[in-house]
Amino acid sequence: MDVGGRFEVADWLAAGWRALRRAGPAAVQPEVLARDLGVSVAGFHAHFPDFAAFRAEMLADWAARAFGEVMAGLTVAQGPAAQLDCLVRLLVSPLRAAEDAAVRVWAREDGVVAQALTEMDARRLNAIKALCLAAGEHDPELPLLIYAASVGYAGLALPDGSEAGMRALLRLAGIS
Repeated sequence: MDVGGRFEVADWLAAGWRALRRAGPAAVQPEVLARDLGVSVAGFHAHFPDFAAFRAEMLADWAARAFGEVMAGLTVAQGPAAQLDCLVRLLVSPLRAAEDAAVRVWAREDGVVAQALTEMDARRLNAIKALCLAAGEHDPELPLLIYAASVGYAGLALPDGSEAGMRALLRLAGIS
C-alpha cells in the first residue's frame, strides 16, 4: 500500500487470488475485492478500467509465477533428473497446488482463463518433455504421465504425500 492509503495493483491481485482460492470464481469481483481490502470500488477502477483488464493482470501474474518462478527454481538442481525432480516438487507445493486448482475451477467458467490454462499446461508439458529427453527418457507418454500425476496430486491437496508420490513415479520411470 502506498503512503496515500490507496492500494497498488499487487494488492488488488493478492485480494483476487485470496478470493479465488477461498470462495471460487464468483468471488473474483470488484465489489468483493474492495470489501476484502476495506475500500471502495473506485480504488479498483483507478487501476483497472474493467474486469477483463483485471483478469488479464491476474493471469499474467499467475503465468509469471506458475512458470517463470517454477523454472527459475530449477537452477539450483544439477542435471536433468535433478531438475525434473525439482520441477515436479515445485508443481505440487501447497501454494502452487492451491492456486493451480483454483485456476482450473475458474477455467471451467471462463473461456479466457481456459485458454491461459491450456497455454500453461503446454508450456509445463514441453519443459517436462525437454527434461525427460535430457535425462535419456524417450517414451513419448512419460512426460504426459508425469504432468498428469502432478496435476492430480496437486488437486488432492495432500499435506505431505504429493512430493513422495511424485518422487516414486520418477523412480518407477527410471529417473532419479
